[in-house]
Amino acid sequence: MKTLIRTTLKKSFMSLLALALVGCGSNASFSVMGDQNNFSQSPTIVYGKLDVLWVIDNSGSMAASQQALVDNMAAFTQMFWDKNIDFRMAVVTTDAYRSMFGGGNAIAEFRKNSGVPVITPATPSGDQKLQQNVAQGTSGNGDERAFSSFKAALENSINDPYKPFPRADAFLAVVILSDEDDYSHNSSANISGAAGDMSVYDDPSLDPVSMYTDYLSAKTNSTVDKQNYMVHAIAVLDDQCRAQQDQTVAGHRVGIRYKQIVAATGGITGSICAPFAQTLQDIAVRSIQTASRFQLDREPNPATIQVSVNGVSIPEDASNGWTYDPATISLIFHGSAVPPSGASISVRFDPASIKG
Repeated sequence: MKTLIRTTLKKSFMSLLALALVGCGSNASFSVMGDQNNFSQSPTIVYGKLDVLWVIDNSGSMAASQQALVDNMAAFTQMFWDKNIDFRMAVVTTDAYRSMFGGGNAIAEFRKNSGVPVITPATPSGDQKLQQNVAQGTSGNGDERAFSSFKAALENSINDPYKPFPRADAFLAVVILSDEDDYSHNSSANISGAAGDMSVYDDPSLDPVSMYTDYLSAKTNSTVDKQNYMVHAIAVLDDQCRAQQDQTVAGHRVGIRYKQIVAATGGITGSICAPFAQTLQDIAVRSIQTASRFQLDREPNPATIQVSVNGVSIPEDASNGWTYDPATISLIFHGSAVPPSGASISVRFDPASIKG
């Protein structure tokens, strides 16, 4: 006998923030001890701890993009404040990697333009302070290495007073803003090359993207069954955007490596040429939903669980599907299967009390 839970995520952003997930499924009948019982269930979302590390390109061409981030930051932060998410947010720059090559530890310190390096729910005027921290200016190095920079910041002892970051029981979201690509490698030499020269991607010293997904997996104690991190990027995604950026300052490249790490971790990409509000909202939703779980109010028979999103069947899969956590009687969505804004989610299962 199947139990049907239908959950509709409201299309409006404020309704989405509520994430009430009100069940609208049919009542189901099943036999227990010879009696006929009817019941309906409404799964609720249980919010997990979430640590966010912003990686901001502070090179000479980034003034307008940083301002756009500041102007639209409320689209990202409102969900965190309204839903009382247990979060921490810190900021580093794309040249923090220089701390590994004699540039000094201070380059890798969590940025504290506001005087507060790690924003939490308890931070007074925290949204304004975060806006100050992401406004990193344009005097940074033009050899952008977002990947090795987030690693440098997370490993550097100068940030020990703010650690653990990420917390052992928190989900880590890395959000990159850059109008160039990542050129992380193991020396101080600049290998980014001349504008339009794509041979840089064939340079054997360029770190593979997998080096950084492996690092984040280890850093967050991720397992085969549960990935505890995700990377998002607002970057140059195509040649049309690249040409648009070149009208102001020449020499941009499409963020090939950014797109690769986002795809590998199930994150969201947004164009630096498009309005930021929707992208920031989507990143917030994806991060919070992925860090959280869908709580069932009745224990299922795990072998009978069937899940669909917008009418499409979703497999049981730890990479791009769902998994069931018997300890908490909840579903966790992973990768590309994390429900988008406005999705209709259906879960069918036999209750554990039903035999045969």
